[in-house]
Amino acid sequence: MTDDNITLSRRTLLGGMAGIGLAAGALGTGTYALLSDTESSADNTITAGTLNLKVDGQNSVSETINISSAGSGSSGSGTATLSNTGSTHGKLGFGIENVENFEGANPESESGDTSNPGELDQYVWVEVGVIQNGVKVPGVGPAPLSVLDDLSRMTGSILRAGSTATMYIDWMVPDLGNDAQGDRAEFDVVIDIEERPVWSADTVVTSGDSIQAAIDAASSGDVIEVRNGTYTGDLVIDKPLTLLSKNGAEYTKIVGDGSTEPGGAPNVVVNVTSSDVTVEGFTIDGLASTQGALDIAATLSNVSVICNRLIGNGGNNLGTLQPGDYSDIEVARNVFDGAPSLMAYINGAASGGTQSQNITVVDNYFGGEIDSGSKLTMGFEADGGEIARNMFLTDISGAPYAQLELFGSSTTIEDNLFEVPAGGVGIRDGNSTYNNTTLRNDNAFFGDGTDVQG
Repeated sequence: MTDDNITLSRRTLLGGMAGIGLAAGALGTGTYALLSDTESSADNTITAGTLNLKVDGQNSVSETINISSAGSGSSGSGTATLSNTGSTHGKLGFGIENVENFEGANPESESGDTSNPGELDQYVWVEVGVIQNGVKVPGVGPAPLSVLDDLSRMTGSILRAGSTATMYIDWMVPDLGNDAQGDRAEFDVVIDIEERPVWSADTVVTSGDSIQAAIDAASSGDVIEVRNGTYTGDLVIDKPLTLLSKNGAEYTKIVGDGSTEPGGAPNVVVNVTSSDVTVEGFTIDGLASTQGALDIAATLSNVSVICNRLIGNGGNNLGTLQPGDYSDIEVARNVFDGAPSLMAYINGAASGGTQSQNITVVDNYFGGEIDSGSKLTMGFEADGGEIARNMFLTDISGAPYAQLELFGSSTTIEDNLFEVPAGGVGIRDGNSTYNNTTLRNDNAFFGDGTDVQG
């Protein structure tokens, strides 16, 4: 990253200085044990692949962006080039760490707390993510620095071996209070890369081909790899298989047309009607005004929805309102966007079905807005599993209900970030089975609503 100074104009000098330090991480993939019969096969070797992430060509980065005179309504941005110089593909993730405040010179108009540390981190909002193929994929934020410290998630963006991507840092000061005048804040941006397993494809789909035709022709357990392009038409995945894109959601798009909805199923782009299915690395866009992104039919198990960008426009982005009884469902590293009726719903006993079990919802980014009367981002009717490291930043303003509603018990719920609008709730415990204090302490909240209610 270059040593750019971002100078703000047209604003009174109300703020201090926010320094952004970058730290790049390098991660190896590990070494696998070799099995050999020494009587018949000698001198066998296996060499592990490598992941090596560089920021602006360096493994260790100390450059900073200095933001001076940050005032109410001010904003700015910076970028850096990320390179994967290793031999294996990886998934990118971002985090904010080591947030520090320093009290300033205490000008005459400053009120409230004038002792160390300062208060600037409560007013400066930061968002960090990656731009690939012209698509801006958020990783962490936007939220105040004070609640982002030590929260991280994987964006789901794939950085292939030998490839580069542009990281962005956006900052804004919606409203700067007098108590932060002259104060200074510093923080680190941490970038991670995690190996993406290399699949051996049974079928390759290229632009102009039909994904549904490949699914229909596939055998149980096949891997279908989809190359870059935009593919129009709804899909029904009715057998165990893996459907994955070669280069990720920013390059591979499935656009719905409402053409192949199975009887009784919600109007979505991708209908999963079989257990043992993985859908990874797509932008799934419900263009129709009532179309959601992906539905998992009732009673299924061992379904993974990973590293997708789910854009619903009416309907549910992910889930179903049919009877539940799901088990071993993984929803990880997805970006939820658009204007659906619900971002995600895992059905179970509260809606009249059988309670679902062992549902994992981790490292997801919930953005967009709820375009219905529900004003609920995610409903969760399940026992066991995990809800962790998600960012619940959906716009549910206007009679907001909740970012997360729980019906069940024994789920690990921690390290999530909740934006809670006035009149709304961050976590609503429908059965009052969780400890409210534990939920509040194990997660981060900001906004004017109620953190936890149960």
